[in-house]
Amino acid sequence: MLYGYKILVYCTSKLYEEKFYNFISSLNDELVAHNWRVMIFSTETDLYNDNPNNRGDAKFFDLINYDIADAFLLDEEKFYNEEAKSKIIEEAAKRKIPVFSLQGHRENTYNLDFDLHKGFYKVVNHIINQHGIRDVHFFAGTKGSWQSQDREDVFKQVLKENDIPFDESMISYGDWWYEPSEKITQQLIDQGRIPRAIICANDAMAIAVTTVLQKNGIRCPEDVIVSGFDGIETIFFTTPKITSAVCNFQYLGIETANFITEVDSIHSKPCTKHVETSLIISESCGCQPVKPANTTGYINALYNHLDIYRNNNRDLNNLAVSIALCTSIEEVMKVLKSPWLYNVNFLVKTECLDEKLNPDISLTESTYGTTMFLLLDSDADQEPDNRYIQTEDFIPRMETYLKDYKKPLIFAPVNHKETPIGYLMYCFPTYNIRNYTTIHQTATWLAIGIAGFRSRQYIKNLNAEITELKSYDSLTGLCTRHEFLKIYADMKHDSKIKTISMVVCEMDDLKYINETYSFNDGDYVLRTAAKVLSTTFENGYYCRYNGDELVALYPYIANRDYFQKKVDQNLEPINDLSKNPYR
Repeated sequence: MLYGYKILVYCTSKLYEEKFYNFISSLNDELVAHNWRVMIFSTETDLYNDNPNNRGDAKFFDLINYDIADAFLLDEEKFYNEEAKSKIIEEAAKRKIPVFSLQGHRENTYNLDFDLHKGFYKVVNHIINQHGIRDVHFFAGTKGSWQSQDREDVFKQVLKENDIPFDESMISYGDWWYEPSEKITQQLIDQGRIPRAIICANDAMAIAVTTVLQKNGIRCPEDVIVSGFDGIETIFFTTPKITSAVCNFQYLGIETANFITEVDSIHSKPCTKHVETSLIISESCGCQPVKPANTTGYINALYNHLDIYRNNNRDLNNLAVSIALCTSIEEVMKVLKSPWLYNVNFLVKTECLDEKLNPDISLTESTYGTTMFLLLDSDADQEPDNRYIQTEDFIPRMETYLKDYKKPLIFAPVNHKETPIGYLMYCFPTYNIRNYTTIHQTATWLAIGIAGFRSRQYIKNLNAEITELKSYDSLTGLCTRHEFLKIYADMKHDSKIKTISMVVCEMDDLKYINETYSFNDGDYVLRTAAKVLSTTFENGYYCRYNGDELVALYPYIANRDYFQKKVDQNLEPINDLSKNPYR
């Protein structure tokens, strides 16, 4: 609980998908009515593949503060990194925090899902029973996945109920996607194995099948009936429109919220709750006459959305370049006050402020460390007095967001390669899918900008160190021969300097001291001589010219005897105090 509100931590990805946008809005509104608040931790991808970007995003969930969470919601269909999920479940169990698995099946969590088994049964039964089809082929998903196996089992069950013999040639695996399904459909056509009906485990494969059939002059549904499953928006704009089953995500959001509040009040044991799916009877099975879809509005919306995305990409690209070219963190903060960044907090790890630290290296013991630095709070009325925030607190003004905004707090990672360097927190005052679409797009460009800024700062610092190493002797602190000769050349060409004196001091018996006593003693002699030489007279330039030679330049006439006398005077007390056997 935080500031009197119960907190749901929702772990997911790809917020730009419209069906999940509907889910989030209904989930949040229902929970807010019961004094809950929702924190969404979202990555750009579902973390299915192992690559540097996904490895960095998987670490993002280390940001979660378990001490304020009252429930967790794991979106199994959009969050595939099992290691990260297992850690969340384990840490929640230690604190007796309930974990809800959305569209998943776990023994130790509260599971909530569409009744996909029953929903797919409705589709298969409709094709076989309502249309009397016996010559049928099934496009399964990925072989071995439980979702695909479940729909394969339904297919076999309906065949058995209708006394239709089954053999393995009746199943193909389209891997849930267009290209594999298109290839398999063409193979069936080339082999002369066109069935009367093709039942697909999802809508994407059904669309691919109808496309290939029509390219080969095979009519749908007149020659081949096709069905899908999922109810994605695209099936309402294909020709023909696809018979499928719809999953109402807005209703799922309400049911999820009710499930969470119910478990919170009665503390029931982990169980599974199902939400019904609805059969969509459409054109691809022949139940409705095929009519061209009125796609004008849909296409216009897509083009408008794409145009906005392109414009955002251009503007955010320019912003990233401006950030990369900044010369200080203060300048970065000024650049971030951009019209393209709104309703957002941007925080980075404090080590990002260290221009001497290689951006490819992180020194924090934990993923984000204990302290973050606030680069931007776009909605703050005034600049904060303190920009350093405890990582466990996430953002400044948290109480205000929870009390006044009543909308989800959406956290998104900002990474440099595989290393998390910060995060964004969005809180939009209204539900707008365009805003949700820009979240990870913005995070990506800000990561590029900050990485560019840090790299330039680091290179600048390295160049300064290289220049110092090239210009100054590390033992004595005097100029190197290279730097000394540059100074000498500049003095010779300076019209204001009429006279130059050069004093050469050779260290007697340095080789003897090194060999008889130690090299440390030899270093001590050199450092002492260099200090005395450089502090005896003003306005001089001093150099370790060779191993045992020190040289001084003065823009005036230096008296040799006077110089020797002053150096001897300054060395005498040092020799007396050191009590070394050499002087």
